[in-house]
Amino acid sequence: MSARAEAFFWMLTHEFGHAAAVARETCWLPKTVQLIFRDWSDAGVCTFRENERKKDYRVDPLAWKLFFSKGDEILWLAQPPFYKGCIKLLGLLEKIERISDQKPEFRGLLIAEHFAEIADAFAEAGHSACFASWEMYGSGNEVTEYLLERTSIFECAVVSERAFSDTYKF
Repeated sequence: MSARAEAFFWMLTHEFGHAAAVARETCWLPKTVQLIFRDWSDAGVCTFRENERKKDYRVDPLAWKLFFSKGDEILWLAQPPFYKGCIKLLGLLEKIERISDQKPEFRGLLIAEHFAEIADAFAEAGHSACFASWEMYGSGNEVTEYLLERTSIFECAVVSERAFSDTYKF
């Protein structure tokens, strides 16, 4: 995706945005985003307000609503924490696989040790639905089965893009 497309999408899903904040969540350079905002402001695509030494920009989502299907909800997914959560989840699943011959209680402890970190990364990304309701369900095999079930549901939801909707029930 291009910097303009990602910045525009970010702006549609947030009330106001500063170039540095948008750059951080889209992984583009702040100067690139700043130049994009300046161009958009000159062209009337966005407005801005000045706060002390910074400018916060705004795109009116209602002005662009005609380009979306009726009922479409625009949701933002912060990519860096999302991929951080995916990598941590994959790492945990690999650790569980390596110790599959160990006692179930040991696997349960390993999951409990790492799960909050995974859930936090997905929550920071704006996607907390699948792993937010984590509670310890028994111990050992029950905890492992619960994690694998949630991971499977998450994987299917990501493939169908439902994972990015906070209204989707896991």
